[in-house]
Amino acid sequence: QPIACYRDVVSGVGQDSGMPPVDGSKPPTDGTMGSDSPTPPTDAPPPPKDTSTGPTYSNSITVYVEPGDDADALYTDMMAATKSIHMSMYLLSDSRFIDVLTSKHKAGLDVKVILNKVFPSGTASAQTNASSYSQLMSAGVPVTWAPPAYTSPSGYSHEKCVILDGVTAWIMTMNLDYSAPTANREYLAKDTGSGDVAEAEAIFEADYSNLSYSPSGILVVAPNNAKAMIVALINTATKTIDVEDEEFSEQYDVAPAIAAAAKKSVATRLILSDASATSAQTTSVALVKAAGTKVVVTSSPYIHAKAIIVDGTAMYVGSENLTGGSLDYNRELGIITSLASEIAKVQTAINT
Repeated sequence: QPIACYRDVVSGVGQDSGMPPVDGSKPPTDGTMGSDSPTPPTDAPPPPKDTSTGPTYSNSITVYVEPGDDADALYTDMMAATKSIHMSMYLLSDSRFIDVLTSKHKAGLDVKVILNKVFPSGTASAQTNASSYSQLMSAGVPVTWAPPAYTSPSGYSHEKCVILDGVTAWIMTMNLDYSAPTANREYLAKDTGSGDVAEAEAIFEADYSNLSYSPSGILVVAPNNAKAMIVALINTATKTIDVEDEEFSEQYDVAPAIAAAAKKSVATRLILSDASATSAQTTSVALVKAAGTKVVVTSSPYIHAKAIIVDGTAMYVGSENLTGGSLDYNRELGIITSLASEIAKVQTAINT
């Protein structure tokens, strides 16, 4: 049956208003919790299950943890680009990165940008991106709004990816705003795997030209294969599952998978932001807690991360929140890796 009326709640955002925090207070958000999509009717069915396979591993990555280097590694990499910069960004406001885009365009590089246009109601992010869009346009930088398929209420272009010279893809939880790298828990995966970069580039080019795209690689791509790959990763657990996410409201597949693992004596832990919970999140959290999951809510740093570590040997990081809206309707991008050195970095942050 058609289920166009169904929308889960998802914001996938956090303190991303484009303005730095004032007087040490918690930075403002670019959206209220659960406002990325309309609340579904109480009798709304879940979306059809994604039957694609997973997980598979991206093992040519380096992970950067924020707060840490104030996104300097990404900035340095962008400054070093010699051929092209292709960027898909939910929220862009940091002048450092806008300046790189304009200067590299003036230097003759192939610079193209996709920005999300529509944001949750009652936020300033739409105006923020409109300003950045205008700055780029004035400088002659090719910039476009995300395809209509990822425009509320259908969803959002919540991806955060920067592709450099066709050989490196930065796949991130982090927006390019002022406060994200200094006040948020964020994970940035610098991916140099040729197949991964080629797929990220294919997604970018399709979205830039408003064309459809069916992923065929190993990246975690919403709304195509993300839910299936994440659930498949969870289902491999035999010892531990650590989840860190701004939001946790996907109550039909993700939360039940974690609860099922916990009932099988898999030690499960869930870290959430302190943003106000939606009813769907309350239901999902109650489900996993009842199964034995330890749940922690924290405020410092603000949890804008999206990460899952299974058995200490496999890890997902990316822009996807564990919500129905994020997994089933948004444009999102993530990776799954088995690199012990990079998993250890995120595991340390989660343990902290």
